[in-house]
Amino acid sequence: MMTLRLALIFAASLWPALAAEPKEITGLTEPFSVVFDQDGTLYGVEYENGNPVFQLKNDKLEFIAGSKSPAGKTLGDVAEGDGGPALKGSFNGMHDLALHPDGRLFIADTFNRRIRVIDLKTKTLTTLGDGELTFKEPYTVSLHPDHHKLLVSPPPQSGKTLGETPTTTAINRPHGARYDSQGGLWLVDSFNDRLLHFPK
Repeated sequence: MMTLRLALIFAASLWPALAAEPKEITGLTEPFSVVFDQDGTLYGVEYENGNPVFQLKNDKLEFIAGSKSPAGKTLGDVAEGDGGPALKGSFNGMHDLALHPDGRLFIADTFNRRIRVIDLKTKTLTTLGDGELTFKEPYTVSLHPDHHKLLVSPPPQSGKTLGETPTTTAINRPHGARYDSQGGLWLVDSFNDRLLHFPK
């Protein structure tokens, strides 16, 4: 069994002296996840407030997708806007996102039960699989290091059974999933109070 040593990054005694003053970015409502591109531009999603997708570039905050429509789990599937400008798209309860090097932004549109795709070059919105793929509340999405596989978290399951693969393991509300540099998979099994590691 592997033992992990965890440190709280906010503990003053463990945090090194900052090279610059900290910054506060306001104007957001429940930002849920962020990712960076190779140039340092930050992309993120909001959970509430119509769930817009935003970018932060050169300290300038800009919303690049998502109308200011109501959102919430009880609304069900309210996805709109595929094939058109991303700014006019409707999302519902976004939790995570992943950025492909070719400029496609994959978004876990959780309560719409689908993965939405924004082409950052054309600013257009589509759905992964053209609407033929459906998911049961996808909470996380992660790109494999080879850039050819996309991980979408499984639906919540009761129990704590640990199988040989993620598909044979009971995972309850996975709120985080990432590949490591060797292609191994890490899952944040939130409601089971544990981390799961599946080596490549």
